[in-house]
Amino acid sequence: MGEAIRASLTNWADLLTFSRLLLALFILFFALTGNGSPDLVLLIYIAAWTTDNLDGYLARKSGQEGRLANYDLPFDIFLIASGLAYLVSEGFYSPWVPLIYFVAALLLMFYDLRTPLMTLSFIAILLSYRALLRLDGRLAFYTLIWALVIAIVNRKGLARQIRLYLAGFKRREEDET
Repeated sequence: MGEAIRASLTNWADLLTFSRLLLALFILFFALTGNGSPDLVLLIYIAAWTTDNLDGYLARKSGQEGRLANYDLPFDIFLIASGLAYLVSEGFYSPWVPLIYFVAALLLMFYDLRTPLMTLSFIAILLSYRALLRLDGRLAFYTLIWALVIAIVNRKGLARQIRLYLAGFKRREEDET
């Protein structure tokens, strides 16, 4: 692959990573102002998670990390916390939920405890899905279809994430013995 194409793919990956931060800020804005219909916020949330899958794919395709690769995880944490904050504004959860998630996630990230962080984030995403089920079954169904399509299309990336997750448990067991 030519150097110009690699650089272009890396730039696109960085652009998608940065767009996830902007989309999370929109969700947080809607949470703080009470604006934004659940349909719109869900569409933004899905777009943000789609960029997460695309930026990783483009970075792997280019064979090099983008300049924003180190910010991918903090942006994901902020996106999840923003989604939870929106659910607080809709009356689903206490304001403590996004705050506890955000602080715990940052601590786990800081101490490089990836498996507990992945577990915490998965639980937070399930909380979001639970609220969506209660809010609108139709939107929950479409979101589930989207997640299945992403899992199928990105099955190699999903398999890699599962291996990382399981390796974290194995590493902790080895450290304890």
